[in-house]
Amino acid sequence: MQDGQPQQPQLPGLAPASGPAQDSPVRSVAGAKPQPACSVPDCGEPHYGRGYCRRHWRQANEGKDPGEARRCQHCETALSLTARPDRLFCSRACKNQHYRQAEGGCYRPERLLATRGACSIPDCGRPVHAHGLCQLHENRRVRHGDPLYEAEPRGTLFCSIPDCGGEHLAGGYCRSHYTQQRRHGDPLHAQKVTAEFLKRKAHPLHSQWQTMVSRCTNPRVAGYERYGGRGITVCDSWRENFWAYVVDVGLRVRDTDQLDRIDNDGPYEPGNVAWVSPAENSQKRSSNVLTAEGAAEIRRRRSAGETQEAIAQALGVTPSTVLDVISGRTWNNGDAPDMRIRRRRPRSASAPEAVAGSGRRDPLYDTCAGIKARCLNPRSSNYAAYGGRGIRLHEPWAQSPPAFLEGLKAEIGPRPSPNHSIDRIDNDGHYEPGNLRWATSSEQLLNRRPRPPKA
Repeated sequence: MQDGQPQQPQLPGLAPASGPAQDSPVRSVAGAKPQPACSVPDCGEPHYGRGYCRRHWRQANEGKDPGEARRCQHCETALSLTARPDRLFCSRACKNQHYRQAEGGCYRPERLLATRGACSIPDCGRPVHAHGLCQLHENRRVRHGDPLYEAEPRGTLFCSIPDCGGEHLAGGYCRSHYTQQRRHGDPLHAQKVTAEFLKRKAHPLHSQWQTMVSRCTNPRVAGYERYGGRGITVCDSWRENFWAYVVDVGLRVRDTDQLDRIDNDGPYEPGNVAWVSPAENSQKRSSNVLTAEGAAEIRRRRSAGETQEAIAQALGVTPSTVLDVISGRTWNNGDAPDMRIRRRRPRSASAPEAVAGSGRRDPLYDTCAGIKARCLNPRSSNYAAYGGRGIRLHEPWAQSPPAFLEGLKAEIGPRPSPNHSIDRIDNDGHYEPGNLRWATSSEQLLNRRPRPPKA
């Protein structure tokens, strides 16, 4: 001890410091004056007094070993070195469990009891929350007017809706029916809506009504640009009430009838719609460029000897449309719209009378249809080798494949065998009487037109 310095008192349980504070580890901070650190190993906290940091200094004053790690009072787990000095437990769960075990199953923190006092209700012992009562008894006083209120025990109640069986929630209903009652004013709202939807969906006009509304109101539906995109709308009474639509339009006369707007640019509303056949409906399409007068003009020009290409260019239609009108597939009754009527070929020829009646089940029907297409239809893949070279089909035979089939049999007779096919005697001539024969595949190879050499 140096002269002029008072001797520091010795605290109980605290060993004298090993030397002056200057001999303890020093923490160096950049830009600041170096400070001595706590002398406890692996502590590193700033010096507070007697060679220790604040936490270890308190442990020394309490008569404990500063170097001993603090432990949880419940599970004896070592606490972190950075834990607060007043921390007693490692977690909240240990804290609650410790007090429950210490106080007989009730959570009575000693600190709150010491500062606030105990609840005024006998045998409660919980800390005071307000008005001399703990939180439990204070809530009962506020809600029921009596801190000692106890709800009467009752059995489990069920929903009052028949055949429900759900547990009662409020108002005599279960959770599901109570929610419907609160939102819609009817506990059976969902069941009524479902029954109404199923009844409406089973109606034969529901799908047509749904399509009509969607293509006029929903931009994501195919065809919206031709209806809602053009300003076509559905009246409010029909859009919101399906049954009003059924009453106004009535039922179909035929199952194939379609709902047509009398004014093609007007809305779907009472007085502007009527049930019509598909042929009549397609005649008023905005995309239709051919009329009955145009079909008659095509037939007149064709009878005068004009070619299909010339007729199509003069009338502004495609050559295939001209071919459909001439062959009778479209506008076959003089006033029918531009609607193709194609019948599907039956898969079997079990009925002999069908062959004689229409020729569609005859094995040569497809052959005749193919010859007609490659001679008259520019869209055919073989048109360039036949119609493109000027090969034509006899005019009476071009009316339809059945007519071609009947004329072929009358000209060259029935097919000798399945190995025979139709061959032109003059390979540069037309499909016409006097230039056709039945030939085998080897005979056709000998009569094939020589191909130009490859470049």
